[in-house]
Amino acid sequence: MAQATITIDGDLLKQLEEKAAKESRTANEVANEMLRQSLEDRTPVPNEGVVEWLLACPEKGFFVPIESESTGVL
Repeated sequence: MAQATITIDGDLLKQLEEKAAKESRTANEVANEMLRQSLEDRTPVPNEGVVEWLLACPEKGFFVPIESESTGVL
C-alpha cells in the first residue's frame, strides 16, 4: 500500500488525540480511519451521469433511451 504524509493543524491534531485517547487507539489510527471513511463517502456511484453524457452526443438521435425491465426479469 502506498504511503502519504499529511500535515494537519494543531486544532485537528488535538481532536484526533482526544478521540484516540477515548477509544484507546493512536491518533494515526483514528486519522487513517477518518480519511478512509471520507474517501469512501466520495466514491462515485457506478455509471452516474452516463445517460446524460450519452444524450449530450453532438449527433442527435444516435443514442435513444429505451424502456427496459430489471435484468432479473430478462
